[in-house]
Amino acid sequence: MEVRDYHKGVTEALSKVNLSKVDALAREIERVAGLNGVVYVADNGGSASLADHFACDLGFVVGEKTDGRVKVHAVSLASSIATLTALSNDKRYSSVFKHHIKYMSPSRDLLVLISTSGTSPNIRVAALEARVNNISTFALLGPTGGSIKNIVEDFILVEADHPSMVEDVHLFICHAVTIKLMRGV
Repeated sequence: MEVRDYHKGVTEALSKVNLSKVDALAREIERVAGLNGVVYVADNGGSASLADHFACDLGFVVGEKTDGRVKVHAVSLASSIATLTALSNDKRYSSVFKHHIKYMSPSRDLLVLISTSGTSPNIRVAALEARVNNISTFALLGPTGGSIKNIVEDFILVEADHPSMVEDVHLFICHAVTIKLMRGV
């Protein structure tokens, strides 16, 4: 794929993002922060770094840039290699995030799930476990949303032709939410 084509694909995908859903995600995170809840973020593969990045931006950048006016406690479920490998070894990789959900608070916490395909088994299992435990969920998904869109409470679809383009737009959404929280929802 030529760089020009990639640029065009990302630009088109960005233009199709439902911005009211981005606003809704920011409002939900602000609600959770107001309850002193925790925003958990889960992603896998190479994009697991996006879960880390988003949790860092929410937990550090938002608080710093608002002089503590907005305090978001955020945790990436993808950040502990020891926990991930232990759970993958002792359980199954498809249930690697499920373990954490039983410690979440139904009234205060939010689970943000990220999947370019919308069919990632471990993200799907996490979504199902969150539903059973009444944990609020919001997902960033690829073009069709896969089966995950039917499990979570709310989601944003990214209509792009290539997983890399979906990941680029997911990063945009995370940054847009962070900036919105910094400036006040």
